Amino acid sequence: MKLYNVAEGRCVKTLDLDLPQNVSSVALSSDGALLASAMVQLLELRNAATGVLIKNINLDPWMVTATSFSPDGKLVAAGLQNGQVRVWDSGLSESIAKFNAASHSISALNWSPDGKILLWDRAGLGAARRPLLGYALKRR
Repeated sequence: MKLYNVAEGRCVKTLDLDLPQNVSSVALSSDGALLASAMVQLLELRNAATGVLIKNINLDPWMVTATSFSPDGKLVAAGLQNGQVRVWDSGLSESIAKFNAASHSISALNWSPDGKILLWDRAGLGAARRPLLGYALKRR
């Protein structure tokens, strides 16, 4: 996996990760410390500087299709093939929320700048009939 400095247009780090599957989604925390990656039924959290695995969660039988960190980096969300959206603390140790968000696979996740609202989009519907969905999270 390669990390790029967009302003300079150059690769700043190459992480030689022994990943068990093809990666379907990646997210980098706002401070650049954590890297979340989705591979088939796995959501992995790694140290972005070293690539060392911190924790993984097996979400079998559902494929993880989208990942996103909250703006403060304290939460990570995953969208699943079955239409669920799940949210954990950024250490993947505590489940914060679980939504039955859609009847189709979640194709994208994003947070509002204040981190209070999580938006998602679902795959499989025509663009004209596909409004973004969301939920306001009560932060602890």
